[in-house]
Amino acid sequence: MSNYIRIPNRAIQSLKTRNKLTLIVVYAYIRSQIKDSTNTASISEQELAEKCGVCLRSVGNYIQELKKEGLITVIDKKQGKSEYPYNVYRVEFPEEDFSMIKPELLTDSSLTTEQKGLLILLKSHCHEGTNHMNYPSANKIAPLLNIGRIKLGDMIKELLTTGHLLQIQQFLIIIDPNILMFLNPTSDNLAYETIYAFCLLNGAVPPIRGDRRTYTNNIYRILESYPTPPLLSKALQERFINIPPNVSLGYFCEGLCNKHYSKEKKTKHEFIL
Repeated sequence: MSNYIRIPNRAIQSLKTRNKLTLIVVYAYIRSQIKDSTNTASISEQELAEKCGVCLRSVGNYIQELKKEGLITVIDKKQGKSEYPYNVYRVEFPEEDFSMIKPELLTDSSLTTEQKGLLILLKSHCHEGTNHMNYPSANKIAPLLNIGRIKLGDMIKELLTTGHLLQIQQFLIIIDPNILMFLNPTSDNLAYETIYAFCLLNGAVPPIRGDRRTYTNNIYRILESYPTPPLLSKALQERFINIPPNVSLGYFCEGLCNKHYSKEKKTKHEFIL
């Protein structure tokens, strides 16, 4: 199994089937078996059924739906050492727009199969390069996700209770560590993650990255003064005692790069009468 799994955002968003959340997880399991650049994967339907907690017949139906949607092609069927034959799949989709999850999400016993599928689906709707999305209400988001309003509302409440999601104002933030915000720990990604975590700790909606040019300008101005996460974290705690509920990356950039800033020290004044 690979260290992380790419999930194509637009492809899973377009799924219309009633069992789309389980279907997403079945697909993710198939994707997790890709081990090289050939985009081929092999896993038996029996194993998929056991991992996803569904019957073998249902898995057969899910495979047919994934084939119909153009997400996979069955290119071979082989008999391995076990008594069950296994399919060899070719994954069919462009890799331009995707989310990344850890395989541990699929094996997390604290989550149901549908909850795993919902977390993956929510991630596909997050602002680019973040783990949060607009969530005015279940009524308004349900049509976007193509999930029943009542079912979605109940599932969101469950995931908020279990700590896999966090809601701040009209935003949902995925805080499950197996949903990745980025893959490469570059200096700018680590700086952004530090600011992101600081916002969550203070009950504020993290800033979106915005357009590439503005993001690059802001984040590298910050890195010039605070090149490591510990330095940046300390500066955030010192310079931002209270922050607005909605902040931009530019807001932090200006506050962090203001050279005239000086931390006010509280002193005890003595008066002589």
